Amino acid sequence: MAKAGASYVVVMGRAHEATVRRVVDAAKKYDIGVMGDNLAAEDRIANAVWLESLGVDIVIHHIGCDERRLVKGLSPMDELDDVVEAVSVPVQAVGGLSIRQAISCPRARRASRRASARRSSSTPTTSRRPAPTCTASSARSAARFGRRRSSGRGAGGRCAGATGA
Repeated sequence: MAKAGASYVVVMGRAHEATVRRVVDAAKKYDIGVMGDNLAAEDRIANAVWLESLGVDIVIHHIGCDERRLVKGLSPMDELDDVVEAVSVPVQAVGGLSIRQAISCPRARRASRRASARRSSSTPTTSRRPAPTCTASSARSAARFGRRRSSGRGAGGRCAGATGA
């Protein structure tokens, strides 16, 4: 993928530790980054910490379409603050976000971290992390931004769409 121009590769947080380590090593060899996706992890916060400990550059905090259908109202925003506080790498929230949530996400999280930093005076200012990004990944948002929507279900259906990363 790197030879084809990729800047990042994604590894799933449910993958075996050896797989994550191999992906991280290969990414270093080809000078690209690794995004670790915590989709379907039993404990997304612990999974994010584990992925970071294995060397991923970005954590994708991801709530899948099928899970959101099963658990109404579930959103990556529910645990986003906890994930951001648990890791020192950037965090990207994905899954069922509205355009408004995606736009306001970094602003809200920066405010949350500033308040947290004020409570903890021992935190040096150089340890500030980049604000997490949120992506709106619905067909409606893809259409709104002029991106082409695939037809059918599954990989190009209602749940999949453009991600505005």
